[in-house]
Amino acid sequence: MTAPLTVTHTHGDRITVGCDGTELMAYVYRPDPEAFESRKPYAHPLRTLTGSTVSGYRPHDHRWHKGLQMTASHLSHQNFWGGNSYIHGEGYRPIPERVGSMRHDGFDALDVSDDRFSFTEALTWVANNGDAWARERRTVEVHSAEPDEGAWALDWSIHLTNIRSEPLDFGSPTTAGREMAGYTGLHWRGPRDFTGGDVLGPDGRGGEGESGAAAMMGTQAPWLAFTGRHDDIDARSTLLFVHA
Repeated sequence: MTAPLTVTHTHGDRITVGCDGTELMAYVYRPDPEAFESRKPYAHPLRTLTGSTVSGYRPHDHRWHKGLQMTASHLSHQNFWGGNSYIHGEGYRPIPERVGSMRHDGFDALDVSDDRFSFTEALTWVANNGDAWARERRTVEVHSAEPDEGAWALDWSIHLTNIRSEPLDFGSPTTAGREMAGYTGLHWRGPRDFTGGDVLGPDGRGGEGESGAAAMMGTQAPWLAFTGRHDDIDARSTLLFVHA
């Protein structure tokens, strides 16, 4: 049986969603202070129904990683991922003039029922020089919090419209020449205590630790699960990513 949700909107800052006294998610849309980290909204912290944190924020070696975010590491020679940019033959370099941002323009809808919450957000993808490149309509929904099952669901979808006079060319460090680094798009950063966790996929793919992650790297699948162990408490948590 699904449990009721509580929603708090701190205008100009964030929306938090809770269940039975536990904050499950904070969606932060206030612009970050550091432009080099690619200012854009993010969801952090993400927590289980029992309060275990399953997202990471600004790790010391990747300050631009913030919970769950929509990103684009290589987009027409701009970096909407944040941080250093990969240049073939040169590696990762700090190139601030490549770093773009995603501007929060407002909420078109905020819908709350007893056991479901959703919002629709309008955003603009802005290149480093200030030019607007794309309009985004983003929908995020929290639902299906089931204490007996120990699970809840987060849906994230976008509709992106190119408003440039030229095509938007999406890529990654791999398309730029680095092997096995095809990261771009919706990006989840796990907490540091999840390092070395297990990756599972359909048909028995994946497995324990880094070897399991390597077995799934570069493949397509309808879903992928990640299981990590927590510090401080004797517990594991599992995240299931399903592509729709």
